Amino acid sequence: MSRQIAKRNGVKYIIRYLFYFILLININSCKTYNIIPEKEDTPKHDFDINLSGDTPNYSEMKCWVEHPEKADHYASLPKNYTDSLYNSNSRIDVFFVHPTLYTKGNRWNADINDKKLNRQIGNAAIKNQGSVFLGIANIYAPHYRQMHIQSYYDLKNGLQAFDLAFSDVENAFMYYWKNNNKGNKFIISGHSQGTNHAERLLKEVILKNESMKNQLIISYLPGMPIIQFHEELPPCNSPNEVNCFLSWRTLAEGYLP
Repeated sequence: MSRQIAKRNGVKYIIRYLFYFILLININSCKTYNIIPEKEDTPKHDFDINLSGDTPNYSEMKCWVEHPEKADHYASLPKNYTDSLYNSNSRIDVFFVHPTLYTKGNRWNADINDKKLNRQIGNAAIKNQGSVFLGIANIYAPHYRQMHIQSYYDLKNGLQAFDLAFSDVENAFMYYWKNNNKGNKFIISGHSQGTNHAERLLKEVILKNESMKNQLIISYLPGMPIIQFHEELPPCNSPNEVNCFLSWRTLAEGYLP
């Protein structure tokens, strides 16, 4: 009994820590995305699945922005973070879906092999946002064929691009679940487009699977409006609450989410 209480208190400590730290990170994160999309950056053709590039193979480390087994994954730690804080034996995982960084290009979905874009994802989305979890949890953040920022303004092509991007996120999560989870409690987190995919993942996959639902601790879904989950996943009312979700606005005038 005492061991169960200690474990529960440990989870509450992590939740309380993440609540305040992630709130601080995301209040400032809007400053990262200072690229305003222009009309000339819109793809000049309709969505074409044949132009979507390679499908990610999540058994390969190159398809993960952040993963506990990546040789260089310490590179995602902020400079003021010390190795002594990193806990490689954590029993809590985080599945983090990065936001939109694909704002220029002639495809409706990003190329998974775009090295320049992948560096931007690591330097911006992971170091400035996802790294909040490093040191207290194992973070799994997949590369995925994110949809072009203009997909939010062109529904005809945007919905198809969104579905393709989500299919990658779903495949990444299922790979994580089957190969890496190993019974760990986990957190779902995203930002902006990542939050759109995380919300859909929760509704279409996680909350429909009893084992997944029981292992889910909390969901952080900032940067996008969330359609109500009803009683399955209510909004959190306090920093100590679990089995709920948190969402907040991260948009500043003149900046993308």
